[in-house]
Amino acid sequence: MSKLLQIKADQLQARKDKDPIAKPLLTTLLGAVEAIGKDDGGRETTDNEVELKVKNFLKLLNETIVAVEEDGGDTSTFEAEKVILEGYLPQQLSSDQITSEVAAFIVELDEPSMKMMGKVMGHLKSKHPNMFDNKLASTIIREQLS
Repeated sequence: MSKLLQIKADQLQARKDKDPIAKPLLTTLLGAVEAIGKDDGGRETTDNEVELKVKNFLKLLNETIVAVEEDGGDTSTFEAEKVILEGYLPQQLSSDQITSEVAAFIVELDEPSMKMMGKVMGHLKSKHPNMFDNKLASTIIREQLS
């Protein structure tokens, strides 16, 4: 089942269950991901496009959580939304997994230097697409190349 169809099914179930958190979140997400394909010639949105949109939603949600915490507010609803959204993403690589993958690739390089940053990141992206935090990977690569 495609990610888009999964979101549709989950949104329908949330509506039936009258879930006060999942229903509005999934309705908004569904509209956003369906629009991607519709705006590009009426095709169906790909799983990769769905994952990118979910990541975008998560980024905004994390910013909201930080802002609410700074104001001393309750973030429980936002945390529940975060769990729902993370369910649509592939399992993310841990820091240790990224470190070992980067170290193994750097060994293969002729001259490891900061100039190879793009090559290492490209390797990681091609081998594990959408499965890691780019900022974390960038930090790890910088540490290992310096």
